[in-house]
Amino acid sequence: ELSDGQVKFTATLLSAVSASSRVPAEIITTPIEYSCVDVAIDAEVSNKVLPPGNVSSAKVTLKHKKLDEVKLTVNQKNIDGTYTEILQDVQVNLPADDSEFTVDLSNGFNAESGKTYIFSFTGYVGGIPVCRDNCCVVGGYVLNNN
Repeated sequence: ELSDGQVKFTATLLSAVSASSRVPAEIITTPIEYSCVDVAIDAEVSNKVLPPGNVSSAKVTLKHKKLDEVKLTVNQKNIDGTYTEILQDVQVNLPADDSEFTVDLSNGFNAESGKTYIFSFTGYVGGIPVCRDNCCVVGGYVLNNN
């Protein structure tokens, strides 16, 4: 049920759990309420191919709605399909419009040719993460004219 920005539903524990003598009868069926937050984020990294070497900034376009702050995390995809976090909680200034701007990555990271990187932009309201947008970029190659 959705009413006045509140989602209300009743959770019922599975019989295997509710039959346990350790679960008090009053919590077998429990009403739950959540507040809805109307937020949005749409991020785009302008350069989908990073030059190999140190990346200390990135040009991005960021559209947002009702967010207090945005933070960026960068992960590198490993050969086995897992990810390694290489930058965490980089503060992203909230733009006033949809224009492209530069995000300072402080010391940055070393982009490697052929590697895949995920730029994850996380939107926060009241210090709580509420939405995320991921952008995939790759480390490029330098062509040598011999």
